[in-house]
Amino acid sequence: MSEAARNGNGAGGDLPKVCVIGAGSSGIAAIKALRDRGIAFDCFEKSDRVGGNWVFGNKNGMSAAYRDLFINVSRERMQYADYPMPDSIPDFPHHTHIARYFTVERMTADTIALYRELLGATAADGRL
Repeated sequence: MSEAARNGNGAGGDLPKVCVIGAGSSGIAAIKALRDRGIAFDCFEKSDRVGGNWVFGNKNGMSAAYRDLFINVSRERMQYADYPMPDSIPDFPHHTHIARYFTVERMTADTIALYRELLGATAADGRL
């Protein structure tokens, strides 16, 4: 790979800023990967909290979660490698377990720092 390709542009200069749409499970993973690599980003989230589809009845009204929804993959497949789900969560968690997993109540210092970056902007302007 060329130096220019590694730097993310054709001129070999600074990396461009990235826009991530949504702070659901995929958006959070993308943001963490960008942050770990020192790539600047903005994240835009339409709701007032992270978690995306797993936040049943979220304020943006776009969640497809329903009251009795359980994930169809195991906890071990769903969790982030550096942020494991507690063993107390069932193997096939309910949507409330997943939504709670995305909250700050049990995060490491590094994950809290990432969330502070995400939550530094207001939900009112669409940027989370």
